[in-house]
Amino acid sequence: MTLSAFIASYGVVAVFLGCAVEGETSAFVGGVMAHRGLLGWGKMALAAGLGSLLSDQVMFWSGRRMRDRQWVRRLLDRPAAGRVHGILHDHPKLFVVGFRFIPGMRMIGPLTMGASGIAPALFVPINLITALFWGAAITTVGYHFGRAVEALFGRLHLLPLTALAVAGGLSLLVLLRLLRRAKR
Repeated sequence: MTLSAFIASYGVVAVFLGCAVEGETSAFVGGVMAHRGLLGWGKMALAAGLGSLLSDQVMFWSGRRMRDRQWVRRLLDRPAAGRVHGILHDHPKLFVVGFRFIPGMRMIGPLTMGASGIAPALFVPINLITALFWGAAITTVGYHFGRAVEALFGRLHLLPLTALAVAGGLSLLVLLRLLRRAKR
C-alpha cells in the first residue's frame, strides 16, 4: 500500500480520532492533506468537527453525571476550572460558544459546564454548531497553509509524509501523557 493510499484509507479516521483526543493540530493536518488532494476538504472538516464534538460531549456528560467521582473532582479542583466557573456565572452562552478557542479550556471547559449544571438544551445545540464551525475553520487554515508552502517552495512531495509524521508524533505525546496520568 502506498503512502497516498494509506492516507486516503485512514486519514479521515485519523483526523476524527486526533481531534477527539488532541484538537487543532489534527484538524490543521487534515487541511494540509486536503490541499494535497489526498482527501476532500469537506470530509476533513467534518471529521475534525465531529471528533471535537465527541470529546466535548463525553466531558460534558462526565461532568454532569460523574461530578462526585475522584477523577472528575481532581480535574474540577484545578485553577482552570475555577476560572471557568467565574466566566460561566457571568456569560454562560458566550462561554459555550467560545471555550474551544481559549487555550487550555478544551477538556476542562465542557467538564466544568456539565458539573455546573448548564442545561443540555443550551450546551448540546450550541456545541454542535460551534464544533462544526471550528472543524471547518482550523481545516481551512491547514488547507491555506499547504497552499502557502507550495507557493513558496513548489510542489513538495514529502508534505504528506511530514503531515503524517507530525500527527503520529503528537498522538504519541498524547498517549504518553495519558499513560503518565493513569500511572499516578
